[in-house]
Amino acid sequence: MELLSTTHKIKQSLILLCKTAPIEKITVKQLIEFTRISRATFYNYYTNLTEVWQQITNDVLFEMSTLKKEPLVMFSFSDLQLLEQLAQYIKRRQFVIRMLLNKNGDPEFLEKWEQQMKCIILKYLNDKNIYEKKRRDEMSEFLAVATVHKIIKAIFEENSEHILSTLISTKDILSSFSINRMFNHE
Repeated sequence: MELLSTTHKIKQSLILLCKTAPIEKITVKQLIEFTRISRATFYNYYTNLTEVWQQITNDVLFEMSTLKKEPLVMFSFSDLQLLEQLAQYIKRRQFVIRMLLNKNGDPEFLEKWEQQMKCIILKYLNDKNIYEKKRRDEMSEFLAVATVHKIIKAIFEENSEHILSTLISTKDILSSFSINRMFNHE
């Protein structure tokens, strides 16, 4: 329990500090003072601030992909309730997502988010067994990048309704791939 609460405190403190200063200006000393932990405690869990950001990235992406804890349910575009839950999650975590995306955040977050979205979309296309593999890969990458960037735009415009409508549009596009494939063979 101590591990969870200490690492959670460190991550939350870094996020709060980033509201006032760029990450490159924040030092481990500032973070441990703000978190009220010893330097040794910080280094028991992390070797530097970059590792903290990487853990925040991993947390956000994991939470996006597994919206229900009991039982563990992987995200899918075929379930409208999960789309609504994802939109609500993104809305609740939009400050953290903005921090991860800005120049002081995790430079790998965007690529990891796009890759995660691509895997979800590709799984949907593979489950439907439509199109050849290369085409499914290209379609899933294109749709993943477009979906993530439309969500990012909605986050920065503070338009939470657009987050859900983007996810529903992606679902509709995926559904149309299945329907069109049934009627138009390659």
